[in-house]
Amino acid sequence: MPDVYIRCPSCGAELDYQQGRDSFYCRHCGTKIILKDAVGENVVREMDEAGLREREERKKAKEQRKKKWKKFSLVFLLVTVIVLTAGAVLLVLSDSFGDAGIAMAVIGSLLIVTGAFSLFALAFCFLGWIREMITGQDS
Repeated sequence: MPDVYIRCPSCGAELDYQQGRDSFYCRHCGTKIILKDAVGENVVREMDEAGLREREERKKAKEQRKKKWKKFSLVFLLVTVIVLTAGAVLLVLSDSFGDAGIAMAVIGSLLIVTGAFSLFALAFCFLGWIREMITGQDS
């Protein structure tokens, strides 16, 4: 049973401390807390190197995912616009080609539907990215 509650000087989380210990780690952020003299006084903090390294690696991986996402989303959006444009052009031109125009209209309609689904998928990806930016949580 913990004797005293103190706050982590790094993240502010409430920690349970059992008297008689000289140091312990915050289970939330990995900060090593060394106590001198009395509990809660003269608190010196040292970052847990393993925890710090892990946070840096997660941050670097997150930045790499963001860069990949930006490239992917731009290419995906460009391809979607091309598909939608091709579909619209085929629909417009289908009137000029008689019986062959029916096939062009069908293909144009399919391209437009495909482009619309692609835009829908891209919108859901953007929503996930926005949620991650707001909450700070990975999807």
